Formats: sequence, structure tokens, C-alpha cells
Amino acid sequence: MVEMAYHLATLGFNPYQELDADAEGEALNVEAGYDPEAAQALFLQMKTRFNEPSSAHPTTPEGEMRQALREAIDAFFSSHPPSEERIRQLQNLVRKQHHALAGKKVKVYVGVENLQRRTVRSRLALPQEFRVSNL
Repeated sequence: MVEMAYHLATLGFNPYQELDADAEGEALNVEAGYDPEAAQALFLQMKTRFNEPSSAHPTTPEGEMRQALREAIDAFFSSHPPSEERIRQLQNLVRKQHHALAGKKVKVYVGVENLQRRTVRSRLALPQEFRVSNL
């Protein structure tokens, strides 16, 4: 029984590894010239689609304790951080990119139509899929 519990507790990735993967993916996304805000939009859609609750701000000490306990239990059994946390991290990364590029206008690729057509950008880069981003 103890061995099975240990196996379940050490299975898969942890939320910190997932956040690191998000950050690496965002860096690759920007380097490839894709829209830096697309990942945030993805996690927002996932949050909505899977009915993830927004973190409410408790107004009483009892509410704070309940929220802290709920979050601790959720975090222990979860291999992925909540979408809200992932969105917040991606927003911070995009802000850092904006700061590093000092407000330069950068042409980025959105790729919505490519996704709908199921065609990769390397085969068909559609002119209407570009937009100028103030990074």
C-alpha cells in the first residue's frame, strides 16, 4: 500500500515543470515569429471550457483558511497548475518581452486560418494572418 501511494505521489510532472515548459514554449513561440499573446488566449479558453473557477478573494479569516486548504489539497493532487496561474505567468513573460524590445513594432504571425485549414505555416503563410504587435 505504501509503495502504491509513493508511486502515485511521484507520478508524472509537477506544476513547476509545467510552468517551466510554458515559459520555454512562449520563448520558442516568439522566436518563431508567432503572436506572443496566443498562449494566454489558449489557457483562457481552456479555463472557460473546463469551467475552472476563478480564485476569489476571501473576505474573512475563515474564508482565507478554507481557500488555503482547498488550494493546498488541489495542488497536492494536481500535476498541472490552474490555467489562471499559467495565464498570469505568460502575461509576465510577455511584459518582460515588451520591456526588452522597448516598444518596437514587431510583425507577428497569428495563424488562426492555418489552424482552421489544418495547414502548417511553412506550407502556407497567409498574408492576412500577420499583425503588428507593440512589443
